[in-house]
Amino acid sequence: MKPFFLQLTADPVVVDIRKIIPTGDTPDEIRKQAVYFGLVRKLPTFLPAEVRNLICSMLRPFHEPAMSGALDHSHYRRLLDTFNFFRENFLDRFDAFTAYKTINCSAMLIALQLFVDNCTKEQIMRLSAPQNLVAVEDLTRQIATLYADQDAPIHPADARFYAHYFTVQALFDQLFIADGEVVRYGENGAPELIGGYVRLCSYTELSNRKLVTAGDAERALCYALTTGWGEGIDVDTWNLLNQDYYSMSDDNFFSADYDSHLEKLIPQFAYARVRAAESIAAAWDEKKPLNLVEVGAGSGAFAACVFMALKHAGKDLSRFSYKGLEPSMLRTVYADNFANRTGQQPPDDWAVEKGSLESFLETYRDHIQEGAENVYLQSYSIHHCYGPSVARLLGNPEIQQCYDKVYVLDGLSEHGWTKMNYMPLDCRSPENFDNCAVTGIWQARVLWHEPEEVLEHHAVNRGWAVLRELTPPRLNLGENFGLVIDLDGTIYHDKEAIPGAIDFLKHLDAQEIPYLLMTNRTDRTPTEVQKMLAGFGAADIASERIYTAAHAAAECLEPGNAVIIGTHAIEEALTEKGFTLNDHPVDYVVVGRDPGLTYDKLTRAVQGVLNGARFVATNTDRLMNVASGFAPGTGATVAAIQTATGVDPLVVGKPKPYMFLTAAKRLGLPPGQVVMIGDNLETDIQGARDAGLQTVLVLTGVADAETVAASGIEPDVILPDLTSLRFN
Repeated sequence: MKPFFLQLTADPVVVDIRKIIPTGDTPDEIRKQAVYFGLVRKLPTFLPAEVRNLICSMLRPFHEPAMSGALDHSHYRRLLDTFNFFRENFLDRFDAFTAYKTINCSAMLIALQLFVDNCTKEQIMRLSAPQNLVAVEDLTRQIATLYADQDAPIHPADARFYAHYFTVQALFDQLFIADGEVVRYGENGAPELIGGYVRLCSYTELSNRKLVTAGDAERALCYALTTGWGEGIDVDTWNLLNQDYYSMSDDNFFSADYDSHLEKLIPQFAYARVRAAESIAAAWDEKKPLNLVEVGAGSGAFAACVFMALKHAGKDLSRFSYKGLEPSMLRTVYADNFANRTGQQPPDDWAVEKGSLESFLETYRDHIQEGAENVYLQSYSIHHCYGPSVARLLGNPEIQQCYDKVYVLDGLSEHGWTKMNYMPLDCRSPENFDNCAVTGIWQARVLWHEPEEVLEHHAVNRGWAVLRELTPPRLNLGENFGLVIDLDGTIYHDKEAIPGAIDFLKHLDAQEIPYLLMTNRTDRTPTEVQKMLAGFGAADIASERIYTAAHAAAECLEPGNAVIIGTHAIEEALTEKGFTLNDHPVDYVVVGRDPGLTYDKLTRAVQGVLNGARFVATNTDRLMNVASGFAPGTGATVAAIQTATGVDPLVVGKPKPYMFLTAAKRLGLPPGQVVMIGDNLETDIQGARDAGLQTVLVLTGVADAETVAASGIEPDVILPDLTSLRFN
């Protein structure tokens, strides 16, 4: 593959080092572009001298290979070992806050080496003007002088490497986003994307290709630098680090120019933020006022974007309110940042206040507005939140009742800090919200990726940012509705009740909500199921509420002579309807679950079908829940007879429509006003959908997050268990 930068058609780029280290007479329009000056100035003083000397001395041997584009798998392994040494050493020496702060800093310094190495490998210097070599020498001297003035002498090799890094960084930025402005606004608030952005999206494909081709050592190293550095951290340390990370204090890497800095690092995020604001504005129908609460609001960049989006859409700004919560001092520059981005001061009732996700979880009721559409937003902040706190957010049923919608704008799980590392990585962290629909009580859908283009390596997530919309799982129910509830995997596992399931049934009885308990199993009579439920604590459930596939078979056939594979329960269901068993000639072969299945029984069933008997299957479930896990279901026996005879059965149980439609008829309701609740995507959910019922999948049985994602079957609602289901 031709090196990436050789594929670009661009004139050689001259790096103006005043955009890295401005001088006293540097014009303001150039000085404001010097977003890396804080990094240049603070790198040596951010760490105590002893720690700085340790890190620098151990990373120094990698400078020359990185600047030459010569880092290889042996270097990656040594860098990983070096980083692991830092991590263990600092955790032993310091308190948790200082240790993780220092570990994160060392991760960033290693990441700079990877960035330089990969840019060099991809031939970025072919687009560098010759005078940039002189600039590197000049910048090396300036860095040495700057650090000497701060009483932090720097090794000549380190000064040269940092000069080389910042020159490459400035060159990279100028090729893609010359002024650091990713989006400009027209007079009517319409966003205008810079021309070089499309070129930048092609760089995403390079990163995805790197993800596919990287070796194990490189992957392990980049994981350690992007997410692995924080493994084992506690919530208090995590939140302190985030506050410090965005503190804008003199010893911090970042400065008041934080947003400009970040937009140069990851310009896709800046454009995606604008797109998200446009999406939220477009989705507001103005039937009710909209109250937007953003947690992790930073310096209010999203507030400015949504203001311009509302202006562009012609929406009534007086009916839109915004409140941001931000734990760090970034909130103090909100008004200035808003004015710089929009040309005016924020509305009087818009504010960014001190707060965090943890404080929101305690005070979420205080932020809602009665009569308004209440919307919760996390914009590039959820990956900074403590994982268990995010789980509390998504798992709180009261928050679901208070907020009509949640938007999550963030990087994909692979994003890492890709521009520094030059590859998107599988971070395996709370940053991955692909499965939030099946780990919380919200229904989630991806509205778009950024960039939208399908890339060559589309097996990898194709964008660097994604907007997800989470909405409460609300069923379309009228005043009259009923439920059909699966038993195995939904109410109980074998002989143990699923936590919360019996209380759910008691709640239905107390609310006088009509329901049936449905099962494809034919090895228990309704009376036996009733006694079983009573043993779990549900003593008042009448046997008439229990509907089995054996009863469905008996109801859909004219009485006759039958050979059965099954237990006493299916015998009882058939004889109650006037069937005789094992008489000749055989009219029906009825197959249900039979734990005592023998070869002789199977032979008689096959002979009956071959002699013309109607082949009837109570169900075709492949598996069933048992105490030890799963066991073969009725479908396994049905398949054996089907293979031997070449005859397809009449299936009366789930997932065929008959049993669902009969259940709705028993409830006295049309199918559209009946909700099927079950754990099996194929038998419970798809079958009910085919019969016209609404569906709720609970993840307490056969289905899990992975099977849901792979199935292509879409339940109306997905919930972790029955305790999360409410009727509005």
